[in-house]
Amino acid sequence: MLGLVSRLLAIVSLVFLKFFTRDARTADLDFILSPTVFLTELMSSRRFAQDTTLGYIDWTGNILIDKSCSGMNFLVLSAILPILFRKSEDWWIFCAIAYPITIIANSIRITGAIFLQSFANDPVFHTMHGSFVYLSILIGFYLCIIGFKRKESIPQ
Repeated sequence: MLGLVSRLLAIVSLVFLKFFTRDARTADLDFILSPTVFLTELMSSRRFAQDTTLGYIDWTGNILIDKSCSGMNFLVLSAILPILFRKSEDWWIFCAIAYPITIIANSIRITGAIFLQSFANDPVFHTMHGSFVYLSILIGFYLCIIGFKRKESIPQ
């Protein structure tokens, strides 16, 4: 019973986070944007300056990382995934892993978009690229969850 209550509490918290994100300003999402920008800078060799109203800007490349780049939908999805698919009580470990996975996924997506913008600066292409990166990483995370689940069920 306690496991069910804790899972429901986690899902309610994630739904609250989703609604918070909808009305949040870019500065409110700095807890996820700041590490994303840091990793993106390492991966892309670009430097971003923080603007409290706009987000993070690379003036030389005319690139803006703002609220829409936060990956909060990805964070919510990747945190709900283990709640739904883990039968054991260690599901919360995978929920905690969802945060760094989101940072990594965002950084890969943004860095890819930076390098691909010279080839295709079309908004549809940008969306397709982001969807491909997010879906690939989400499927990989799901396979890890399932892999650990199978490992637990193998008799020693």
